[in-house]
Amino acid sequence: MPESGPSADTEKRPASEVDRTSIPRQDFSPIYDTYFQRIYRYVRSRVRTDEEAEDVTADVFLRAFRGIQGARRPTLEAWLFRIAHNQLANYYRARDRAARWMTGAAMSSGRNGVDETQQVDLRETIWSYVTDLTRDQRDIVYLRFAGDLKLREIAGVLGKSEAAVKMLLLRALQSLRKRVSQEEVQS
Repeated sequence: MPESGPSADTEKRPASEVDRTSIPRQDFSPIYDTYFQRIYRYVRSRVRTDEEAEDVTADVFLRAFRGIQGARRPTLEAWLFRIAHNQLANYYRARDRAARWMTGAAMSSGRNGVDETQQVDLRETIWSYVTDLTRDQRDIVYLRFAGDLKLREIAGVLGKSEAAVKMLLLRALQSLRKRVSQEEVQS
């Protein structure tokens, strides 16, 4: 006789397609396995050390585990990234976000008097410029490129329309291109 109930249903569908209200807590392991690397990569792009990223990521999955049978969300993936986004906000509030972020950005971008072109490659330079974007643009860039989310998913995480997310991402990328071009001219 075939097994029935939520547990059998979750085994038939990929984790991203499962309505989180139908997931028993004992079936959380596949969700963790599916999303851990992407959530960790997103969180790591926003904090200075691996240890901080591990702590925040652990908090994300703990909150997800505790709330797995709560109210409905657009998708499981968007819900997890929303938790990550909120946990990062909590993390920065607890540690004086502005001061820590700017200190970390200055150290990682090589603004300590040493020639930046010798210290970081183009990718690190671009990521350091992300700190100069508006908060919304920064969040979208991190979710898109570090979290590997689609525009629709980012819209769900941030509670914005997909068109607004697309426009903010476009403006952020234009700003970054302009900044890189200015650096190339000055070099």
